[in-house]
Amino acid sequence: MSRFAIVTDGSVTLPPGFLASEQVAIAHDHISFGMDSSTPGVDLSDAQFYDLIRTRKEHPSTSQPSLGDIRDAYEAALKYAKDVLVITVDATRSGTHATMATASHSMPGRFANVDSRSVSGGMGLIVMACARARQKGASLEEAEALARKLAERVRLIAYIDTLDFIKRSGRVPAIRVLIGSLLQIKPIIRFAGGEPQMIDRIRTRSRGLQRLRELILAELPAGSRAQAYVLHTNAPQDARELGEWARRTFHCVEYHEQDAGPVLATHVGPGVVALGFFKED
Repeated sequence: MSRFAIVTDGSVTLPPGFLASEQVAIAHDHISFGMDSSTPGVDLSDAQFYDLIRTRKEHPSTSQPSLGDIRDAYEAALKYAKDVLVITVDATRSGTHATMATASHSMPGRFANVDSRSVSGGMGLIVMACARARQKGASLEEAEALARKLAERVRLIAYIDTLDFIKRSGRVPAIRVLIGSLLQIKPIIRFAGGEPQMIDRIRTRSRGLQRLRELILAELPAGSRAQAYVLHTNAPQDARELGEWARRTFHCVEYHEQDAGPVLATHVGPGVVALGFFKED
């Protein structure tokens, strides 16, 4: 058996095949359009989701993993190990962390519950780092300490193309979003240590994508050794260009690039381009 298993939730973005190859279990989130509910990665692909937001009148919504989903993930993890590291989406954005932590108390084995204080690929960077540490022989306690350390260091800086989805999700005050929509403002948001902040407001997509690079450089100097994750929501060409720039600009010790998926896209809409990263010591 492994020294410990890893469980995360459906808000995470991870490379294809990672869950199976690295003995990571997931408690799935769900997406609803009206009365129709689906599970990303199970019966809803990224392409199907983007088709639905174009063709359905209803706006999508997310629901966190049910207790049954969580128990299923924990039982799968306990087949690998008696110790389990649980890494969840930022607790200020969702009740998932509290629910999963409470559910772990009724399970056999030892559980360590860590709030990633991030979302999507930011979470993914932490999960992948803990999986690598496990391969090198880390204990549950050592991996938990690493996850908590990275939760304070991971940054995710995102260009948001439309405010409509943020407004509907209730993530920022509706009146500020309404004003922004009227002015056609495109925000750049920084996720760090559990505190999403709007760090700039741009009028055009081309300028926004350029400004995104400038703001990344303000936090990660050129030439830095870093773990990097380029994310997008149905904007593969812009993500590819950001990724090419990132690999020229930084020493990417590990690099991934992919669509962030339906859970994040439900809240921020299509057209997002982002970089998740942390600087290596």
